Amino acid sequence: MNFKSKLINITLAISFLGSVVSPGFTMPKAIAITTNNYSCPQEIEELVTRMLLDIPSYTNRVVQRSRSIVKDKKLLNQRYVIAAGKAEFQPLTLNNSEYTPQTTDSSQQVFFTTLEREYKRDRLLETQNYHWLFLARTKNGWQVVMMYSRFGTESNLVTMPPQDTTHGAIARAVSLWLEDCRAGVVRN
Repeated sequence: MNFKSKLINITLAISFLGSVVSPGFTMPKAIAITTNNYSCPQEIEELVTRMLLDIPSYTNRVVQRSRSIVKDKKLLNQRYVIAAGKAEFQPLTLNNSEYTPQTTDSSQQVFFTTLEREYKRDRLLETQNYHWLFLARTKNGWQVVMMYSRFGTESNLVTMPPQDTTHGAIARAVSLWLEDCRAGVVRN
């Protein structure tokens, strides 16, 4: 049973229970699930363009979930992704960095930026971060191969080399979005 079928079954069960408990029960709009024939785009340009619209909210949820498992909240800064920039599909070189990407022949490189805001005590910091995302099309749809990020600094005077962020919040958000896309639960 796929994800969409499970959601429909849960919705039907809630509706049935509501009608048994209260004959005048109507399904709240927040719970109602509509089915559509949405399919995840096969072309990388359309896929990433749609994905980047949702990446700030997906990333912020990933960050919030990770915050909930850290016991000492004083160690955490409040960081939020405000926006993701337009994607560039022309491959960029990473030759001047300390990392050498090991990608498969079928991987496609996507470059995009994020505007992030961080709250530190009484200060607000905004940084623009740069991301190189490598995606590969598999029999199950698009998958994250790896991701490198270069983080902006407060003064933007120091240029840091790209870091492997394949297991970071944004890469995790991309993976979650791709899963939702394959399940047909992201909006058009």
